[in-house]
Amino acid sequence: MAAVKGATDKARTIKCLSNLRQVGTAVQLYVSENQGSLPDTSHAGLELSWTNTLAPYLTTNYLSKCPCAQHAIAKVTYAWNDLLTEQVGPNKGRGFPINRLRSPSATLAIAELPDDAVSEHFHFALERRLTPTTFRKSVEVERHGLSANYLFTDGHAETLSWPSAQSRLTAPNSAFLQP
Repeated sequence: MAAVKGATDKARTIKCLSNLRQVGTAVQLYVSENQGSLPDTSHAGLELSWTNTLAPYLTTNYLSKCPCAQHAIAKVTYAWNDLLTEQVGPNKGRGFPINRLRSPSATLAIAELPDDAVSEHFHFALERRLTPTTFRKSVEVERHGLSANYLFTDGHAETLSWPSAQSRLTAPNSAFLQP
């Protein structure tokens, strides 16, 4: 019975990673058709929601829950890194041009929300100092056993253990969250 559960959990993790890869492809298509800018995300209305912005680029036209997020209350269990958007001024909520990123392959775009979260983007920009503790409160860092799936701004997705994600987060001059 334990072997079947292990196989089921592994299949769900792979399905989640596949979901993120599809979103990564949608992000790249969006960037190529929008002057090199990443998707918008804002509380200013649905038209600025990254989920609505990317919907036309997804084959299902719908972002779904991670298959392992059986008890999540949100419709979508993936959230956008709000540090990839303008934080002040008339362009608040607008996506950064991808060429402003120091390292797109190292910069987090999307991670998984905890089961009790309802936002479609993280609020990292509100933190004075983003520590592993505050990151862990916002991100479900062990959704898949002792790891979680992450999508990066270059479109690739990968599974990272919490110690590996924590190491990337705390590395000097890290581009993990900060563009």
